[in-house]
Amino acid sequence: YQDIESDNYSELADVWNRTRRDVLDLALGKLERLINRSVKENIRQECENHVAKECREAFSQRLDQAPYKPKGMILGTVPRVLALSTGTGIVGREPIHWAYIEEDGRVLENGKFTDLSIGDRDRNIADGKDVAAFTELVKRRRPDVIGVSGMSPETRRLYKLLTEVVERQDLRGALYTDDRDDEVSDRLEVVIVNDEVARLYQHSERAKKDHPSFAPLTHYCVALAKYLQSPLKEYASLGRDIVSIQFKPGQQLVSQDLLLKQLETALVDMVNLVGVDINEAVTDSATANLLP
Repeated sequence: YQDIESDNYSELADVWNRTRRDVLDLALGKLERLINRSVKENIRQECENHVAKECREAFSQRLDQAPYKPKGMILGTVPRVLALSTGTGIVGREPIHWAYIEEDGRVLENGKFTDLSIGDRDRNIADGKDVAAFTELVKRRRPDVIGVSGMSPETRRLYKLLTEVVERQDLRGALYTDDRDDEVSDRLEVVIVNDEVARLYQHSERAKKDHPSFAPLTHYCVALAKYLQSPLKEYASLGRDIVSIQFKPGQQLVSQDLLLKQLETALVDMVNLVGVDINEAVTDSATANLLP
C-alpha cells in the first residue's frame, strides 16, 4: 500500500488512495491464483523429472550386467542356455516348458517335461518319468547354465527340484582348462532369471514372428535364455515397450515420452560403453537393435 499510495493530504487524495488499495487487492487476488498454478506446474514438472531420472538410474543398473559367464570362460563369452518354466502352473501338475538356445541365439530344441521329481532308493521310490529324458538332454546338449523363472512362488520349487536333479545325476557343464592346464568341468549351475523382459515378449507380435509354432510359455523360456545371454540386447529389443517395465513407484504418473527419453539415454550410454560389432549387426537382429 505504501508504494502505491499518494502522500498528499486532501479528500480527493484519500478517495484515490482507497481506490488504489482496492485495485491492489483485486490484482493480488488474481496474481495469487496465477502464481498458485505456476508453482503447482513447476512442482509437478520437477517431480516428473525426478521420478524419470530415478527410473533411468534403476534401468542403468539393470543394463550394467554382462552375459552369464560360463565357468572357465572369459567375461563376455555367450553361454549355451537351457531355460525352463511352469509359468503360473503348479510343479507336478502342469507341464514344465523348456527351450535350449545355442550361443548364436538359435533355438535348437524345445519341449515339455511333466514329472522331474527325485525318487528315494532306500524306500524303493523311483525317479519321475522325465528325469531320464532331462538328464539325456543335458548330456547331449551340454548347456553352460540352466535358467528358471515363472509368475508364481512355484518357481522356487522348480529351482530346488532342478538343483536336486543336477546334484543327484552329477550333471556338468562343458570342459575347460584350469590354471594347471588340466581339463575339468564344474557342476551345472541353476539360476533364477529376471523375467520382466520375458513377460513382455511371450505374447508379443515379435515372438509370433520369430517362432510362430511355439506356445507362449515356450516363447517365455526363449526370452529367459536370451536374457542370460545378453540383458542389454533383450532390453534394447523392446523398443517403446520398455516403458511398460516398472522401475520405480509413481512412474505411471510420468508422461511416457519423458520416461522413454530418459530410458533411451541410459541405453545409449551403455551401448556406447560396450560397442556394437557392425558385421554381427548385419546378420543378427538383436545386435541390430543396438545400432540406432
